[in-house]
Amino acid sequence: MFLLNSIFFTIIFIIITHNLFFKLGIKNYFKKSNNSQRWGKYDAYLIGGFIFISFFIYLYILDYFKITNFFLNVYELFILLIFFSVGFYDDKFNLSGKIKLILYFLVIVGLTIYYLDDLNYLHIFLIGLILFFVFVALNIIDNMDGNFSLFFLIFTSYFIIINFSYFDLSVSSLIGILLVNIYFLFINIFKGKNYLGDSGSYLLSGFIIIIFLKYRNSIDINQTIYLDSIILLNLFAYPIYDLIYVSVKRVLNGKSPLAGGTDHTSHVFSKLFDSDFKSLNVIGFANIIYYSISLYINVFEINLLLNFLLIIIFYIFLSILTFYQNK
Repeated sequence: MFLLNSIFFTIIFIIITHNLFFKLGIKNYFKKSNNSQRWGKYDAYLIGGFIFISFFIYLYILDYFKITNFFLNVYELFILLIFFSVGFYDDKFNLSGKIKLILYFLVIVGLTIYYLDDLNYLHIFLIGLILFFVFVALNIIDNMDGNFSLFFLIFTSYFIIINFSYFDLSVSSLIGILLVNIYFLFINIFKGKNYLGDSGSYLLSGFIIIIFLKYRNSIDINQTIYLDSIILLNLFAYPIYDLIYVSVKRVLNGKSPLAGGTDHTSHVFSKLFDSDFKSLNVIGFANIIYYSISLYINVFEINLLLNFLLIIIFYIFLSILTFYQNK
């Protein structure tokens, strides 16, 4: 019943949202003009963050009236509002990178302490540090061409599969979130320059970190530092690779690793295949294959060596593509 309700009310939300943004033109209030070539020569509409935070609030209200089930409580929703608000301010006024890093480091470490208070301090600090690194990696994925949304779709689908029995009825709201994400991918690719913006990428990154911490026990049975580390590297292999690639390339060229630019792996693949859409297909297909093999490994037994070897093979494949384009 909850699942059907979630699908039905999600479709209603998408219809209303589409009419508001495209027929009534509300998306014009989220217009971002050309900013140091980050957005190309066209105006960008940073509507993704507003769409997703509205849907989270919408789900919470439906849950409050027992219409469907939402697995985030009011405190977690408030944290996501912080992620969104900082990103929204950054979209409008270009917040200092150092301030953002300090703020999000404190929030992420605080979340780690809250969810993992049964572990020792060294373990908590290490996981918090890796999650902060993951947060930066997720946000340095260039979301201008749908790359972040595509990764979010694949990652969330993987998380639903591996935690299906654990989520119980709460999985219904995750399926609703997937439907909204598919809708956003559609308008991002086929309806013009509609992007997540920092508000959307910060929000969804925070959402990913919260669901990992909240439902981590269903993946990590033994709760060891080494197992936590390899699982995190496994789940976020692609954004971590993109972060390493972009950071090394920019440092070698005398640039800041956190500066905006069109030198992400998605851009490299777009040049290689002469198409943004083909680039997304290749990245998506590679991640689906990677996660499928990972799922097979982890369903039977979480094996550190096999997971590590899988990550290495995945990175070799991505490196071959980037090297081929850059030679």
